[in-house]
Amino acid sequence: MVLSTIPYIPNDVMGLKISRTRPFAELTNDEFEHLAAKVAIAEKLVMDTAHETVVRFHQHWQAEKHHLPITKQVREAIEAYIKSLPIAQ
Repeated sequence: MVLSTIPYIPNDVMGLKISRTRPFAELTNDEFEHLAAKVAIAEKLVMDTAHETVVRFHQHWQAEKHHLPITKQVREAIEAYIKSLPIAQ
């Protein structure tokens, strides 16, 4: 089964706010720092977790992207989208 060929991700917002924002393009270190302060969790824990998640995503994406049931067009759209996410850099 191959997933549909979505050329972009519509409605570029998360279902829930992370802290102050829903658009993925605003998912920055500052947003996670604000979240940590808002919920009174150590900022280092939140930032380390966010950065570890990004590193692990990149590792698994690089290893598996050619083995997933998606078209080349979808894979390229995902890779372009990842480049637009501040936290994923």
